[in-house]
Amino acid sequence: SMPPSACALSQVEAHSGHAAHPSRAVVIGDTPLDVGVALFGGARSIAVATGSHTTDELRACGADVVFEDLSDLEKVLAAL
Repeated sequence: SMPPSACALSQVEAHSGHAAHPSRAVVIGDTPLDVGVALFGGARSIAVATGSHTTDELRACGADVVFEDLSDLEKVLAAL
């Protein structure tokens, strides 16, 4: 079966009519699994420690950017 990241990108292409490439994708999540999906699929990752994982844990998983929360919209948008 298709990896989740490839499946998501194919859905973007199907619905938008535009080519989607992993290097232009960003996965935003709050778990090591979310970070892993991004890494596996070749996308960037933004991890947010709003769940049960700390910023240190998410950073250790390889997240490109880690936030405590999304309250600083300017920094979040800059990370995209």
